[in-house]
Amino acid sequence: MASSDDILGLVRTALDEFEERSLEVSVRRAVRIANLMGDTKYAIRLSLEIRPTGGDRERNGEMSRMLMTDPSTWGSGTGPSEEAINQYMNGRKFTREDTGEEVVEAHTLSEIEFWDQELHELKKAGDRFGYATDLASRERTGKIVARTRHLTFALLCWVRILWSDRRERLSVAGAKISAWELSTVISLLLTIRTRSGPWCARTTSRPRRVMTGYDGFDVNGMDPTVDLLPAEVILSGRSAETVQADPRHGHLLATAEEGQLLCLSLTDALRDALATADRGLLHDVAQAWAASDVFPTPPDPDGLAGFLDQAADLASRAVGRGHRLYSWICV
Repeated sequence: MASSDDILGLVRTALDEFEERSLEVSVRRAVRIANLMGDTKYAIRLSLEIRPTGGDRERNGEMSRMLMTDPSTWGSGTGPSEEAINQYMNGRKFTREDTGEEVVEAHTLSEIEFWDQELHELKKAGDRFGYATDLASRERTGKIVARTRHLTFALLCWVRILWSDRRERLSVAGAKISAWELSTVISLLLTIRTRSGPWCARTTSRPRRVMTGYDGFDVNGMDPTVDLLPAEVILSGRSAETVQADPRHGHLLATAEEGQLLCLSLTDALRDALATADRGLLHDVAQAWAASDVFPTPPDPDGLAGFLDQAADLASRAVGRGHRLYSWICV
C-alpha cells in the first residue's frame, strides 16, 4: 500500500517534469496518483483523455473498473465514474456546422497530436484545405488539450499543497500513515467542518476522498465511543471491558484544528456483528440500548433502530469489500 510520502514523491516528480514531458505522460501520472489516493472520479476522468476509442465495450468497462475504489458503483447512474464520464462528454461536445448535429470529439490526446502534425505536414506539401473547417477543428482540439493540461496541473498542485499542509498540521498515530488513511483525514477536514450544528459525526466504511463521494451516513448527537458502547456489547456479546480494550475501539487516527476535528476507528467485531445481525431483532436491540444509562435522556428506540439498520447495511458492504468502519467527528 502506498504511503503518503510515496504519493507526494510521485506528485513532486510529475510537477517538476510537467513542462518537459508530453501532456499524455503527465496525464498518465495523474491517473496513477488519483488511483493511489482512491479518487475514482479523477482517475476515470483523466483516463478517458488517453484511452483509445473503439475496442470491446465489456473490456473497456472492465479496464475502467480497475481504476475504481469501489467497482460495485459502476453502472449505478450516480457514482463517481458516471460523473467523470458526463464531465468528459460535456467538455468535448460540439455542433457540426454542416448538419447541426451535436457530436462528441472522441480523439485521444495522442490522436489529436498525430492529426495536428499530419495536417501540418500536408500543408507543407502544398495540399489545400478549407480554411474555416481547418480553423474550427484546430480551435476545438486546441481547447481540449488546454483544458486537459489545466485540469492535470491543477489536480497535481491541489494534491501537493493540500497533502503537504495537512500532514504538517495533523497529529497522526504512528510514524507513517497510508495513502487512503490520509485521504480519510483530508476528507474529514474538507467535509465535516462545513456541516451545521454543534456536534456531528459520520460513520463510514473504508473512506474515500470527498471528490469521489462516500459510502456512509450522518448521525447527529451520538458519541461513537460512549453512546455506541452498549449497542456493541449487545450485538457482539462481548463485555464492555473487552470492547474498551479493543485497539480499534475509538482509536484516534488523526486530529486537526486543535482537536475540533477527529477521525476514529470502530472495531471489527462491531462491523461483523452488524453485518450478520438479524434485522428483525434490531428493534429489540434498540430498545435495550435506549434503556441504558449512556444517554442523558432516553432516546426514541425507533430512531436508534433506524440507525442500526443503516449501520448494518454499511457493515455488510464493508465486509464484502474487505473494508473497516470509521467515524468522523466535529465538535
